[in-house]
Amino acid sequence: MHDGIVERRRVRRGRFRFGHDVLYGVLRFIGVHVRSFRGAVLASLLVGFGAGAGVGLFFLALARLVTAGATRRFDESVLRAVAALRTAWLDDAMLGLTTLGGTAVLFPLVAVTALLLWLTRHRFSAALLVVAVLGGALLLDLLKEFYGRPRPTAVLWGTEVDSASFPSGHAMASVIVYGSIAHLVARLQRRRSVRRTIWAVAVAIILLVGTSRVFLGVHYPSDVVAGYAAGLAWTVAVGAGFVALRFFAGPRPEPEPVERGRGGRGRAGRESASSLRAWLRGIPWAFLATGWALAYGVGLLFGRIIQHLDWWRAGGAWERAVLTFANRTVSPALDPIFLWLPLVGTNYTLAPIIALAAVWLWRRGRHLPALHLATVQLGSWLLNPALKFTLPRPRPDLFELRGQFAFPAYPSGHSIAVVSVLFTAAYLVRRAGHGSWAFWFVGAFYILNSWSRIYLSVHWPTDVIGGTLVGAIWLAVTILAFREVRPDG
Repeated sequence: MHDGIVERRRVRRGRFRFGHDVLYGVLRFIGVHVRSFRGAVLASLLVGFGAGAGVGLFFLALARLVTAGATRRFDESVLRAVAALRTAWLDDAMLGLTTLGGTAVLFPLVAVTALLLWLTRHRFSAALLVVAVLGGALLLDLLKEFYGRPRPTAVLWGTEVDSASFPSGHAMASVIVYGSIAHLVARLQRRRSVRRTIWAVAVAIILLVGTSRVFLGVHYPSDVVAGYAAGLAWTVAVGAGFVALRFFAGPRPEPEPVERGRGGRGRAGRESASSLRAWLRGIPWAFLATGWALAYGVGLLFGRIIQHLDWWRAGGAWERAVLTFANRTVSPALDPIFLWLPLVGTNYTLAPIIALAAVWLWRRGRHLPALHLATVQLGSWLLNPALKFTLPRPRPDLFELRGQFAFPAYPSGHSIAVVSVLFTAAYLVRRAGHGSWAFWFVGAFYILNSWSRIYLSVHWPTDVIGGTLVGAIWLAVTILAFREVRPDG
């Protein structure tokens, strides 16, 4: 028996052993009658939907009560009770928490997780995650369109929304994404305490996201509960369906290993994958998570200082003077430069470039710089919306806003991305022995990019300073974390 299989079976299945045994008992019973791949697919679909049927029936029962108006009194009483607790700082906190269930956070999180799973040869898990998320998004749209429940009107909203209310998309997406990732990551851990910690964090995030939707007045409690139920039913159905598909289809016969020198290619590949997983477990993920939280906290603190100085909405006197000076330099000759520069310094441009660079490095065996780049890009992308929606600062209104801008002003996402991502690239270039020229290039680009945000009147100078501080901390944290990791995966 293969060593990897022996090691996996040494890990205790814990509290979910009963469900595991029931599922595989059903699969073995059905497997007697499955003789083709088409039959395997059909049986997998039946097993998947059967596994999610229990939670699905609860969702349908709740939906029936909602459409009949049976939950309206309870829903509105909870909304009014929660609205009485609202304060400015609680609203800001809930706006930050609710972003954890939005597409601005979930999309890059799923993309990077699926990419890492694929590169580390957990391709079945990567496919499961992608299918669960994309299928869940389609199911959510269908459910909202079918039920068409209006948003609450009993209280004022704490954020803008434009879709139907039932079920809560944030709640449903959080269960699918964080639940799937927690399952896929926890099952690779040997220690029960680590698995419990992963699940505790995932459940806490899911509950906080749902709470934030009710607190902000954009969802009834029944919307959130329905979102949880729909998300859980879909996740269980997809997970059980994938397990059934792999079970019925059966393992494909492996080709005979080709002898090359000493030992076979197949054995070498298995040993390489095993050492790579061991290397990934050596990455200081807890230190990185703490550093990300530190960067977020510093950004939050700097924003509070700006608010305390009463510069938040109209800017400080010196900020208005800087924007006025910048507006006087506007000219047709400079416009093309400062309109195009921000397109290079945004996450929407950097993310696909960094993803391609990370894949290229990984395929060349440069696992450490590939993972370093991917991690710093993901952290940068998450820091920007997390702070913007926690402290939604209005854009300057002194002059016409031009160029690329969306979402609140603070902090400058371009500054976070350029400082953390591009300076990381420059650091890796120098560490690879190609000199320090990249630092000079990125430094000049940072100055021009920062000025472009003020030149176009879309940011206050303190937005740029705040973004620079946040990006610098995330840059330092990732360099410290990966500097101590041995480079050979």
